[in-house]
Amino acid sequence: MRILLPSGNDAYVAMPAEPPTASVAICPDILGVRPLFIDMCDQLAASHGWAVSVIDPFPGLGELSLEDRIESVGGLDHPRIIEDLLSATEIVDGDAPRVVLGFCMGGM
Repeated sequence: MRILLPSGNDAYVAMPAEPPTASVAICPDILGVRPLFIDMCDQLAASHGWAVSVIDPFPGLGELSLEDRIESVGGLDHPRIIEDLLSATEIVDGDAPRVVLGFCMGGM
């Protein structure tokens, strides 16, 4: 499912069948949200019982080429990305652990 974050960015969220034991927000690599990360969310939710979300570090710019993304990295709004990741972990109520996981550029 998709949710709208307070920043106006959306996130993909996969929920487990049972109440989640943790909330994980993924910051993807430079290519952003794509089937690879959606599948990862679905698999982690199903196999570990976590609520798993992925945010887009380039909201509204999904059509950018890899070269344009590389040129745009210096202009990313890092505080907004961090806010989106933290907001995405808040989809679970209670004391479940909240985790941020990043890949490549998203890991920085």
